[in-house]
Amino acid sequence: MRYLLIMLISGLLTACGSINLVPTQAPVLRLNEVHGLGATRVEFNDDGSKMATGGHLGEIYIWTVPEGKKLQTLKQHDKRVKGLIWVGDTALVSGSEDGQITVWDVANQKLLKTVSRAPVATLQYLPQQKHILSGHQDGNIHVWRYPDLKLLATRKMSAAIRSIAIHPNFQQLAIATDDSKVGLYDLSFKQLKTLPTADKNAQELQYSPDGKQLVAGTWFDLHYWNLKTGKLTIKDTEHAGAIISVDFSPDGKRLATLGRHTDANIRIRKIGANTFERRLRAHNLCGYHVRYSPNGRYLASASEDESIRLYDVAAPYNPTWGE
Repeated sequence: MRYLLIMLISGLLTACGSINLVPTQAPVLRLNEVHGLGATRVEFNDDGSKMATGGHLGEIYIWTVPEGKKLQTLKQHDKRVKGLIWVGDTALVSGSEDGQITVWDVANQKLLKTVSRAPVATLQYLPQQKHILSGHQDGNIHVWRYPDLKLLATRKMSAAIRSIAIHPNFQQLAIATDDSKVGLYDLSFKQLKTLPTADKNAQELQYSPDGKQLVAGTWFDLHYWNLKTGKLTIKDTEHAGAIISVDFSPDGKRLATLGRHTDANIRIRKIGANTFERRLRAHNLCGYHVRYSPNGRYLASASEDESIRLYDVAAPYNPTWGE
């Protein structure tokens, strides 16, 4: 019955389209039509004063927060940006479906290094080791030394890489592949545990800041794993399709979720609660990425409607109707 209802609702929408069926919180900043064919990534720098955004056509922009003034344009990629990592406030690592991984000197708008492999699905950074992890659509995970991108190791997984998450202690990895598998690994890629998945692909993995839980968005649901026991808890959501991106607030008390198929809704729920604390204004087309600022005040989102939005989630919650 639920599936039929969702299909009826989705039939009323354009492909990847969305409507706001309830009052929602409006963004404090809309950067409309800034990434042609869609915005795919957004990441804040360490102090939250800037954010980098990547697009479907490979371009990367640097913006001030919260004003939204464009500071720089970085152009090397020619396909969808699938990973952005700030290293301090002066360097940025990017990965794209064109297979390139690049290191940028942001301050001087200079490309420092680039290497090429299979299309990139995700990037992560181990700051203690100064290693970049790149997950690829051919199922390989590569370990690169930062900043010269010397290849240190490669691990072949069972299927295309969907997501890699790094434990807060920087000693454990969670890896999701395109065959509905999620596993825990040490830094040498020795598998520590296989986690149950209910035969659903994890869209994006995130560890809780206290390191006790792992969470993933799937189709319709959120999957929570207790990392001590490995037990899976599945929680229903208001999303009418894939939950493409999730992010914990820095204090670990809240989780933001972004829908992709048939809705581009953004929801914030308090950990341990069964209801949503805030409903943020939906994008007009498929969602791609959502991230909290380091101080937890702002939430930024990227969407196929070509926009980047910034929400003040520390402000009083006064939802309204509107576009």
